[in-house]
Amino acid sequence: PAPMSETGGLANAIYGSLMMVVLATLATVVASQALISAVFTLTHQTTQLGYSPRLSIRHTSPEHEAQIYLPTVNWALMLACVAVVLGFRSSDRLAAAYGLAVSGTMVITTVLFAEVARRRWKWPVWALGGVVGLFLLVDVSFLSANLLKLREGGWLPLAMGTGVFGLMQVWRRGVRLLVEHGNARSLPVEKLVESLSLSPLPRVPGTAVFLSGVVRGTPLLVQLFILFFGDGLQFIVLALAARSGRSAYDCEFVAAALAKGRTTTRGLD
Repeated sequence: PAPMSETGGLANAIYGSLMMVVLATLATVVASQALISAVFTLTHQTTQLGYSPRLSIRHTSPEHEAQIYLPTVNWALMLACVAVVLGFRSSDRLAAAYGLAVSGTMVITTVLFAEVARRRWKWPVWALGGVVGLFLLVDVSFLSANLLKLREGGWLPLAMGTGVFGLMQVWRRGVRLLVEHGNARSLPVEKLVESLSLSPLPRVPGTAVFLSGVVRGTPLLVQLFILFFGDGLQFIVLALAARSGRSAYDCEFVAAALAKGRTTTRGLD
């Protein structure tokens, strides 16, 4: 039989290993939840700014708007995590990718902080240069050190970031071209009101809600509705995206012409 000292040492080793596994699992859960929440929030913001396509967003809380769940993004994160684990196969090889991702995020955060401090907070140049310069000195040092590990795995966050940035720019450019095309085909508000005054539309019970982001003229969707259905509803609601720069007066003008005074307009953030 083994001596008591060896048995006790083995028990302590097993107990210590189990505790380390529990702590590592808890740390993984906390880190994964932070990552998922951040990706959900950033994806939601990029969608609102027009840099990504609209995705299914589920609000999990009736009281807090920020508590959201994006099924598509969640599954994409799962597949990406599985692919990274199968590709690198060890935490040592992932260290280079993790270090470059963290140091790059630190540099980007400092640059964004400088932009906000300069434009929004109106910091003087000497204060901005002192604070930002101190942070950049540290951040760039870490980034330069991690760039040496580019071949060992540091290429992964750079490749993923470049791919996502490219997709965002392509989508933004496509949306801009689509908006310009819609504005070019949009009927001026005055002509629509004049045509409706000459030949009033028959009214049918119901309510129509039109979401519009056009900058000027009548939303193209309203024109298509009149063209294909040939009538109007008792109540017509024009919901306008605030970031489009379109005035609420134009929306009320169009709605008044279509609904004969029974109108509702609402700006959307």
